[in-house]
Amino acid sequence: MQLHILSEGREKADPAAPLVADYINRIAKFSSIHDTVVRPGAKTGLVDKCRHLCAKGLLPIALDERGREYTSQGFSTQLSDWMTRSPSGLLFVIGGAEGLPPEIRQIARNTIALSQMTFPHRFARLILAEQIYRALCIQKSIPYHK
Repeated sequence: MQLHILSEGREKADPAAPLVADYINRIAKFSSIHDTVVRPGAKTGLVDKCRHLCAKGLLPIALDERGREYTSQGFSTQLSDWMTRSPSGLLFVIGGAEGLPPEIRQIARNTIALSQMTFPHRFARLILAEQIYRALCIQKSIPYHK
């Protein structure tokens, strides 16, 4: 099972990057995980990279304020369901400062919201990584989530 977080931003300018890296390392104990940050305006942008990864069989899940909200327990259950339905893996896509491109919303089969509040995309990446780790701990009955 492969998990992939794809986001738009500037990795070097991201103060949350060390925290994201910590959660990526924690997740790697349970599953293969990739964290890709695409620079805004890059030749191979977010949409192209998303299409490329979807062509490999990854199930695209967009993070969008209009998406479905979950409790941590509910997200753990949903994550398990997605993992079962898509043995190739899951692709979580986070838009940049301007939000998610419309093409990503069309590609994504599922859309989730982290909150009704608006977060900077840098923080969304951190919160998503932490919630994936928390969900995996819940699935494995590891007491982190308490």
